[in-house]
Amino acid sequence: MNSFDIQFHNGQFHLFSSKVSYICELHKDAWLLHRYWGPRLTAYHGANCPEPVKRTFAAADPEEPAFSLEMEPQEFSCPHQGDYRESSLAPVCV
Repeated sequence: MNSFDIQFHNGQFHLFSSKVSYICELHKDAWLLHRYWGPRLTAYHGANCPEPVKRTFAAADPEEPAFSLEMEPQEFSCPHQGDYRESSLAPVCV
């Protein structure tokens, strides 16, 4: 049976075993972004992240125009966040 470890560094968490790595990033304490899933990594430097450039038709925050949820690989699909998959999260009114 494989055991897993987890490391936290600069808003990223790296869940790994001897053979597999899974890396996610919490951006601005709000959005969980998928960064890597595959063979075990000993270091991750973000080489596969989308290039942060302003895109003409992508919805963006005026304070951070190079960041758009439409261009980022989100871990969970959410309504009205630039992700057109069926939503995996939904608000619940109690």
